[in-house]
Amino acid sequence: MGAVLDHSQTRWRAVLTTPNLPAVWAGLRSGLGIVVRMDHGRPEDLACVGAELDLPDLPNIDVRLLRAPKLSRFAERLARVLREETLRHLGPAESQHGKR
Repeated sequence: MGAVLDHSQTRWRAVLTTPNLPAVWAGLRSGLGIVVRMDHGRPEDLACVGAELDLPDLPNIDVRLLRAPKLSRFAERLARVLREETLRHLGPAESQHGKR
């Protein structure tokens, strides 16, 4: 996000850096700023903003499922469920490797 804002010559500064998601939500609720995240899992009391803030468009991201060549039946099932749920929430897209 910083590179996108820099490229668009938008002034910004980091006010909270944490790997703790509840801390991110608390920072947003207290008005510290905005965050770039997928909409999935967003608390209902936090608004999803769009063009109304006149921010530059963000680039697309790749979502990948990495796995070992050989998996147990449980791991195969888990990989299938993760793939299905990801496609259900995000929709299919062609990757740079031509696979879905």
